[in-house]
Amino acid sequence: MAQINILSNLKDDIFSVVEDNQICDLRIIGQEENGLLIFTWIEEENSKEIQVVGTYDRLNKHVHILHKLEYNKNCSVIQATINFSKSILVYVTKTSKNDNENNSESPMFEYEVFLHCSADGRAHTKTLDVKRPQQIMAQFLFKKKPNRQEKLLIFIHQDSVTLYQVELQEADGIKEPVKVALAEQVLKSFTWAQWDAGNQCLYYIHYRKPPQ
Repeated sequence: MAQINILSNLKDDIFSVVEDNQICDLRIIGQEENGLLIFTWIEEENSKEIQVVGTYDRLNKHVHILHKLEYNKNCSVIQATINFSKSILVYVTKTSKNDNENNSESPMFEYEVFLHCSADGRAHTKTLDVKRPQQIMAQFLFKKKPNRQEKLLIFIHQDSVTLYQVELQEADGIKEPVKVALAEQVLKSFTWAQWDAGNQCLYYIHYRKPPQ
C-alpha cells in the first residue's frame, strides 16, 4: 500500500515537469540512503518511445530528470543508483536475447552496467564493461561529505560483489570526465547477498565445505 501511495504522488508530480501526461510503465528502480527515489517511465517524444530516468525527493516533492534514452522493448533500464552530489548516474539494463532461432524454453537475458553524467554542458554515457547473463545491481556508497571520489558496489547474482572507485575529473574538456577503476573484489561465489543502505552494511551467505 505504501508503494502505491508513493507512485500515485510521484505521478502527480511528474505531470508538472512533462508537457504530455501520457506516461506509462512508471516504476521505482532505486532508493538511496537519504530516501531519494530513482524512477523510470516511458513516454513518446518526436514519434519515438523514450525511457526517462529521474529522481524524486519525497520530502520536497521535487522531480528531477537525469537521463533519456531511446526505448527498446527488448532492452530497458531496470535498476539505478546515483552518487552523493547527484552528478553521476549508474544504471543496469536488461536485454532479452531470445530470437526465433532460439528454441530454449527458459528466457535468456543479458545485464549490463552503464555510467551517465553531465560535464562541460554535454551528456556522457559509457558502459562499465560489466556484462553478464546473471542479474546485476549497482549501488553507490553513501558519504557524509561531498568530494570527487565515490565508491560503487557492483553485485552479480551468485557470482561476485566488486568495489569500484569512481572519480569525477577536474579538468574541463577531457574525453573521459569520469574515471572508473577496480578497487577490490569484496566477495566471490556467494549464495545470497543484500545491501543495507540505511546502515551501509553488506550481508551475505556463502557455502563452505565442511572440514575433513
